[in-house]
Amino acid sequence: AAAVARVIVLLASLGRKPCSDNTGAYCRARAKLSERVLRRLSCEAAAGCEQAVPDDWRWKGRRAFLVDGFTVSMPDTPENQATYPQPNSQQPGVGFPLARVVGLLSFATAMVDAVAIGPYSGKETGETALLRELFGRLRTIPGIADIRIQQAFDQPELDVDVDRGRALELGLTQQAIGSNLLIGLSGSAQTAPNFWVNRK
Repeated sequence: AAAVARVIVLLASLGRKPCSDNTGAYCRARAKLSERVLRRLSCEAAAGCEQAVPDDWRWKGRRAFLVDGFTVSMPDTPENQATYPQPNSQQPGVGFPLARVVGLLSFATAMVDAVAIGPYSGKETGETALLRELFGRLRTIPGIADIRIQQAFDQPELDVDVDRGRALELGLTQQAIGSNLLIGLSGSAQTAPNFWVNRK
């Protein structure tokens, strides 16, 4: 509804006839679009806007991008389960298909320039593997050089398995637990990195 309202406002400001505010037809039409089509349309729109932005929108005159990873759940259908199986920690019939997504966002427009989608678990399904799929897109951007992933993957890891029942008894949410872990374990390697000529 919010997207339709924005289009109506835009058309009115341009002196054109507003479209219908009935969202039912739009929802039915959107449901017919495949994931591949939606991805292509979104990325093409983002690329067009990126080319059109003025230089003062750019970071020091350069095209800068942000990378973000997240997960999305979807309706529990056989097709979705086959492509994006639910996590093994969920019992069959009580979970939802889960996909892992990594997006490349324009710093100037905040639009998604490219996206990689894969199953939540399995070989080569982590955010790093999905990010590597976007390297091809990054190499086509003028001025981009020396693409690398700064994050180190040979550091010790801590796997936290939260007892959700016990956490509920204590009045703790997953968000609160995650936030406290982030504060307690985060460092400055990403925000204030040190680069050594000789790592020895």
